[in-house]
Amino acid sequence: MSDWKERLNGDPTDWLLDGGDPSVRYLTLVDLLDVKRESGEALDALDEVMESGPVEKLLRSQQPGGHWGREEDFYNRSKYRGTVWNVSLLAEMGADPRDERVKRAGEFVLRWSQGSGGGFGHNGTPAGGKGLALSCLSGNMVWALSRLGFSDDPRTAKARERLVALVHGDGTGFSRGRCVPCRSGAVKVLKALHEHVGSEDEAAAVSELRERVALECLQGRGPRPEWYDVWFPLFWNTDLVEIIDLLGLTGGLIPEAGRALELILSKQDEKGRWALERSFRGRCLVSFDPPGRPSRWATLRALRMLKHVAP
Repeated sequence: MSDWKERLNGDPTDWLLDGGDPSVRYLTLVDLLDVKRESGEALDALDEVMESGPVEKLLRSQQPGGHWGREEDFYNRSKYRGTVWNVSLLAEMGADPRDERVKRAGEFVLRWSQGSGGGFGHNGTPAGGKGLALSCLSGNMVWALSRLGFSDDPRTAKARERLVALVHGDGTGFSRGRCVPCRSGAVKVLKALHEHVGSEDEAAAVSELRERVALECLQGRGPRPEWYDVWFPLFWNTDLVEIIDLLGLTGGLIPEAGRALELILSKQDEKGRWALERSFRGRCLVSFDPPGRPSRWATLRALRMLKHVAP
């Protein structure tokens, strides 16, 4: 066992690889076992992601224009089933950015949801997003688009610039007009900015925001009750696994994170597996593990976190 596995009650790696979900298998290879994404093994696994399982099922229901359901219902009136929700899922499940259907989905979100200021909102037209942007949605879309091949797109760069300004206190064009108005929104913005740090301003924003997330999510009022549960997917919500994971990725844990980490570790079973405690099961276009049972998605998330916080 490598060092980061020493806190496990057992090694669930084979269980993750052989469970029948091609996305879990692919992400276990590249995220946990450090198989190079350009290797034949990883590319074969990625082909399986696109040819079977939840990614294939989700893309099968996509409209030719890159959206799901009615175009204008990409967020409103289609919660957890509309286009922005499915773009988040595609990124979470490791969809191949080279696939034309994935490209069409990203283009649709950029065209319909992104406003002139760079943020993403819940209303829009083919000419762009209308009204105020949302910090949680903007963070999720910047992260997802970066994962799905749009990281170097000028429109994504503009969105990152807007998130940096938001962190520094300029809430112009965003809901409530102030910096990252909710704690889960702060987590999503940190997740997005950490994914691509290409300037001193972005690095400074990540440093500032990680301190704010640590202070506001683990100290002060402490975690919300639902954050103690392990979720998949998360969408706008967050949990302790995501918060601790991001702190590990952006500079290491603070003392207050130790208690949260011990709580997460205490949830594993004798085989080193975690149960899914909350989900949006039945509300998405694809299904995941049932709550209350050992879950490959919950376990994958917990193991990635553990690897990222290991000394």
